[in-house]
Amino acid sequence: MQSASPSAAPEAEISAEAAAPLAAVPSAAAEALIAEARARARRRRWKTATAAVIAAAAVGGGLVVTGVFDGGRTTGGGQGRPLPLAARTGEVTGYLDPCIGAVLARDTPAFAAGTVTALRGRQTWQRSADGYRLRLPATAPAAREHVAKNQAFALNLAAGGYTLVARYDGGSVVNVIDVTVRAGRVVRQNFPDICK
Repeated sequence: MQSASPSAAPEAEISAEAAAPLAAVPSAAAEALIAEARARARRRRWKTATAAVIAAAAVGGGLVVTGVFDGGRTTGGGQGRPLPLAARTGEVTGYLDPCIGAVLARDTPAFAAGTVTALRGRQTWQRSADGYRLRLPATAPAAREHVAKNQAFALNLAAGGYTLVARYDGGSVVNVIDVTVRAGRVVRQNFPDICK
């Protein structure tokens, strides 16, 4: 008959006793502390994210305001960012002086009616056999407007050089002037009386 060694039994008892605290189930107080810590962490993440969004919106809004508008004048945006339409265009406005020559009739309007057409580019003079001929830019009209008697024309155009062509109503008179349009500016230019 063999008996078990006296040292083997205590080892098994020690192992079972040592393992018991590791498998212990947390108490209700510990669970409450864990839940509270998790809730605090969620609130902290929420506050941090909200603060980051507000800061980004404030910085972005400040960049838009300072980058696009400078004291009421429109300026350029950033690299590769298109300018607002108002920053890229200007306006040409004016009247068509009537083609009346030196004699002023009683019922002659202060300004004539007609159609104003804007052509991008400048008019040039070309030498011909009998002198010089006026050559208009060979481009499609950038803008066109018909005006009544005593009415001003107003054309919104991209910045650059243009030839304005006025064709008077009720006749074959054509008047031509050159203008330079600057972004965000208004150019006032009347067509002169070329019949004098």
